[in-house]
Amino acid sequence: MKLVKIKRLKGEVFKLIPTTERYYVSNQGRALKTIKDKDTEATLEHLCKITKSKNKTGKYYSDIRIKQIGSNDAVIVRLTRAIAKTFLDKTRFIL
Repeated sequence: MKLVKIKRLKGEVFKLIPTTERYYVSNQGRALKTIKDKDTEATLEHLCKITKSKNKTGKYYSDIRIKQIGSNDAVIVRLTRAIAKTFLDKTRFIL
């Protein structure tokens, strides 16, 4: 099986988003998903489309659409929250 990768930025690391099977975020603020090509049996990487949304106070946020494990419906997640959940150590925070 062949893996077709996107070009990485200098120092960029991609990690799998928890609760997903094929969606990744990077420490540089990018998101990608992996897709298996049925014809060539290659694993392809595609950058996720990042959309902008505005909250009640007028601030803009970057969003991505992901599918979680066990669900066929896509959910919209703030990119910053996906990066935080993926890269930050949960034991450091006291809630």
